[in-house]
Amino acid sequence: LVLHVFYYCNNQYLVQRTLAATSDNEAKLGILAASFLKLLIPFFSVACGVAAAHLFRLRFGGLHQVLPDDAFLQLIDAVVPRGYGLLGFILAGLCVATFSSIDSMMNGATTLVSIDVYKKYLNPAATDAQLVQVGRLVIGVMVVLTACLALLTYN
Repeated sequence: LVLHVFYYCNNQYLVQRTLAATSDNEAKLGILAASFLKLLIPFFSVACGVAAAHLFRLRFGGLHQVLPDDAFLQLIDAVVPRGYGLLGFILAGLCVATFSSIDSMMNGATTLVSIDVYKKYLNPAATDAQLVQVGRLVIGVMVVLTACLALLTYN
């Protein structure tokens, strides 16, 4: 219940898209569509994992151990035919979806810091150029911090 309240009330992506709707009906339909898509994510995640485990058990008889992080890539390697470019399309779609989410997070974070912190408390007379500079600085700091955290947690 707490996660659902967070997602539908505090998630910036959902709220931002809802506030950008041209009417109340479009906002309501947008929330319903997002809810439907949000409920599909666990199904596809679990379905890929179950398919990978079943396929690998049938093919290798339990002798082939697959790390959870590698299951999707090995499933694609086992199922998708080679030589037609389908693997490239799948991996490109995965990269685009990941970059889109990261871009949205960075855009939201820089907006929050630039407008809600810098302009409100530090420099109320800030120009647009100064806000853009602060946004760029925040993105740079976020990228370096995230890369360091990724290196620390991955190893």
